[in-house]
Amino acid sequence: MKRRTKIVATIGPQRTENDSDKTEELGQFVNRVIPHGQLLEKFIDAGVDVIRLNMSFASKQDPYGYNEEQYLKWLNQYKNTKAKRIAVLGDLPGPKIRLGKVSLSGKEIMRKGESLFLSFGDAPPTTPGAMVLINEKPFNKAIKGINGQTDISAYVTKNSDRPISLSIGDGKVELKIVSAKSDGIVECKILNDFINIKDISEGKGLTIKKATLEVAAFQEADKKALDFLLQKGRGILAYVAVSFAQNKHDILEVKNCIENHKVIQGYFRKPNIHKSASARVISPGVIAKIETRKAWDNIDEILDVADGIMVARGDLGEQVPPEEVPEIQKDLIRLCNARGKVVITATQMLDSMEKKPFPTRAEAADVFNAIIDGTDAVMLSGETSVGSYPIRAIKTMSSIAECAERYYFQPNHRRDYEQIVTESSYQVEKVTKRLDAEERKARKNAGRPPASAQPYYEWVADFYLEKVARSEKQYVTDRICEAACRLSEAHRYVRRKKFSADQETVNLVSKSIVIPTTSGRTVFMISRFKPKGCIIGAAHFERTYRKLIFSFGVLPLLIGGNYERSQDVIRDCLKKAVEEGILKIGDEVITTSGTPLFTPGTTNMIQLLLVTK
Repeated sequence: MKRRTKIVATIGPQRTENDSDKTEELGQFVNRVIPHGQLLEKFIDAGVDVIRLNMSFASKQDPYGYNEEQYLKWLNQYKNTKAKRIAVLGDLPGPKIRLGKVSLSGKEIMRKGESLFLSFGDAPPTTPGAMVLINEKPFNKAIKGINGQTDISAYVTKNSDRPISLSIGDGKVELKIVSAKSDGIVECKILNDFINIKDISEGKGLTIKKATLEVAAFQEADKKALDFLLQKGRGILAYVAVSFAQNKHDILEVKNCIENHKVIQGYFRKPNIHKSASARVISPGVIAKIETRKAWDNIDEILDVADGIMVARGDLGEQVPPEEVPEIQKDLIRLCNARGKVVITATQMLDSMEKKPFPTRAEAADVFNAIIDGTDAVMLSGETSVGSYPIRAIKTMSSIAECAERYYFQPNHRRDYEQIVTESSYQVEKVTKRLDAEERKARKNAGRPPASAQPYYEWVADFYLEKVARSEKQYVTDRICEAACRLSEAHRYVRRKKFSADQETVNLVSKSIVIPTTSGRTVFMISRFKPKGCIIGAAHFERTYRKLIFSFGVLPLLIGGNYERSQDVIRDCLKKAVEEGILKIGDEVITTSGTPLFTPGTTNMIQLLLVTK
């Protein structure tokens, strides 16, 4: 593999040549709209692994999600060719605070000290001003409370002894509240020396700093977006990201909704379904976006139930002091690595490339260090969705990743395998106790009224019971995965003739690790060790196949098949890897497998094999 770190790129509305890489990669589309498929091809050719669809803007289109539907249609059409190793991340809207209708009386710029009026209620704002919405609803109607107060006016009154700060667009516009009326009209003063009116436009995100909202993370807008993604995305949809998740309940609710969705349940009405199929295995995974202080405070319980984490530094950086963000980022990556969870580092990674063709040195260092710390993937947001140089941003990200990996794999720069196992072992006992307690709590709740809630709590109890069973086997999983990685890097000595003299040299080519997998768990567990060799994840389901694309150093294969013996699975894995040019005859490989077959969490065997015809 040339690059092991995965690149996630956000794709936005259709573009014209004038707002893209002008005379370079997209120059053939001068003065006309670039077709959805052509733009995706350019992204893929530039090195993208994952396409992120931000569903926050789907409701602005007519019909709903038109652009997202066209992107998904193309990706599914070419999923076996051009998009063979591409996955989709569907990002749910969540309770994001955004500006609604904006009225600025023809102003082009605003200066420090000028007033901006924001309406958090139904009343139209005084000019210059804007409505403040959560999923198209007025802010005050969408929330249950804010720091224990009923609405924004009560919150401002309660905190009249301290300044209350707001920001727009991940900190591009800084505001200070000076007064609030009972109808929800809030007067703010601009703190920037001057701002462009484009930075105060409809749809821009707004943050109330150091405020905790009492609001559901999974709302009607999210359910609509999720239904759309499951129906239109089909097998190419690998993960769904939950915005502003604050606790385990936010994740469990989304997981339950996915597993009981008609698209997932419809699979089991098909003939000849795979013997190991379950709603959980064939469902998209759920990634929790860590964007608030409360989410960070509850990170252990969130990691217990989420399949991965996105370090969403934009909103997080508005809720915690900027100097704390790097520490939280490093800790999140470390925790995810210890538990074999996918981790994506996101927001403003190459922010200057929205408008400039090159990143700053600080941005390059930011991407580099996230990879050294152990992130699986790095993400581009505005750089590729609306920026002027999307293709160049992707290629730049790829180049930085390759440099970071070269550095990482130099002697003494890598994390020691034993260190990862030790950290995992340290977590296991605490995690198992926590999971067991949650399972017992859910069983009790399932036996209580109301009757309508009982199926949900039974589902939660079964979910945690499955987690407990896997956690109890974690020690064996850790040691099997560690051993496979060490074996893959055990170099053999060969005798070669050089300059007419026999000289003993060492073959430094690391062996690939081939892992047949039902749920992907063993692949994720091996990926966190970051071995030098290629990790070949051979999935039995397309959904698992697409999930594997997110993990560091993993090259997925789709093998399918209802096998009876593990040796038959391994044989077909190697055969397919040779057919696709990943392996060649004569290669040595490490394989892992488990008995009984198709039972997630039972990996217990390692083999060293020679690839033969």
